[in-house]
Amino acid sequence: AHPGENGDTLLSIRHEWNMPLFTSDLNNSLYHNMPLHEPGLERWTDLVVLAGQPFVGDVAKSPPAEMEILRERGIKAIIEMPINVNENWWGVIGFDDMLNDREWTNVEVDALKVAANVLIAAIRRQLSDIALRDELRERKNLIEELKLRNAELEQFTYTVSHDLKSPLVTINGFLGYLEQDAASGNLERLKKD
Repeated sequence: AHPGENGDTLLSIRHEWNMPLFTSDLNNSLYHNMPLHEPGLERWTDLVVLAGQPFVGDVAKSPPAEMEILRERGIKAIIEMPINVNENWWGVIGFDDMLNDREWTNVEVDALKVAANVLIAAIRRQLSDIALRDELRERKNLIEELKLRNAELEQFTYTVSHDLKSPLVTINGFLGYLEQDAASGNLERLKKD
C-alpha cells in the first residue's frame, strides 16, 4: 500500500514468487497503482483492510461477480492475509491458483495466518532494530556534544581563572608595599599608595 497523488491509498505488487510456467506480474501495469477500494472486490477490502481477516476467493466462498473479476485477471482461486504492523496496514501475503478452480482448506488458511504472523514479527523486529540504532546514534551524538561543551567549559574556566589571578597577584604585591610602608612608618607614602 502506498499513497496516491491525491492522497488515496493505492496498491502495487512489490514481491512475487511464481512457478516457472508463469510470467511474473511484477511488471504488469494491471497490478500497480490499483485503487484500494476496487469495484466488485468490496469483500476483499472489508475483510483484509478493515477487519484484518483472510480473504478466500474461490468457487465456494466468492460471489459469481467477484469470481468473474478474478478470472479476468487469470486467477481461479486466491487466498490473502493482511500484514498489519503496529496497527498500520502494510499489505498482504497470499497465494493464487491460476490453473485450477479450487476451494482453500482451513489448514491452508491457518498456514497462511502463521506465515503472516511470522512476517509481521520479523518486520516488527526490524523496526525495533532500526529505532534502537537511531536511538544509539542520537545518544552518541549527544555524548559527543556534551564532550565538546565540557571542553569549552574547561577552557572558559581556565581563562576566567587566569584572568582573575593576574589582578589578584598585582593586588597582593601592592598590599605587600602597603605593609612595608606601614611597618616603616612612612604614612605619607601609605596615604599616597
